[in-house]
This record gives sequence, structure tokens and C-alpha cells, in this order.
Amino acid sequence: MDDERTAYMAFLLRLWLEDGGDAEAPDRLPGEWRASLQDPHTQALQVFATLEALFEFLQRETARRALGENARQPEAGRASHAAPFPGA
Repeated sequence: MDDERTAYMAFLLRLWLEDGGDAEAPDRLPGEWRASLQDPHTQALQVFATLEALFEFLQRETARRALGENARQPEAGRASHAAPFPGA
């Protein structure tokens, strides 16, 4: 199971647009997109103030897990393959 969690990530993604200010103001700025990711296994929730912060987290997390995967060598005599889902 640890290998599957290293090579596979699942999140519930929520996106919402926060109001940019007073609707009566003529110079009202557009709202900012916010995001959250929730791990369905642990229920851990992470909230992001910007989409850029969300993307940076995903890039950092996938790079970290890819490095962990590359550090392990396949067993001798066994071909490595990529399955579309864990256990497939």
C-alpha cells in the first residue's frame, strides 16, 4: 500500500471565486479564485489563496514523489510498467 500511495495521489478539488469587493464600486476588481484539496484517505484539507499556490503545491508534491520513485531500483528480472491505477 505504501508503494501505491507514493505512485498515486487522489484529492477532492474544490474551486470557488471570492468576491472582489463592493458591487456598487465602479472600480471593483474581479474576484480571486481560491482552491482546496482534501485527501480522501486522511481527510486532510489544504486551502490555497491563489491558483498559482495550488499549482506550485502540485508541482512540488509530484516532483517529490517522482524522486522517491526514481530512488528505488526495480527488482532484477522484473520489467517495470506503468499501470493506469494502483492494482491495475
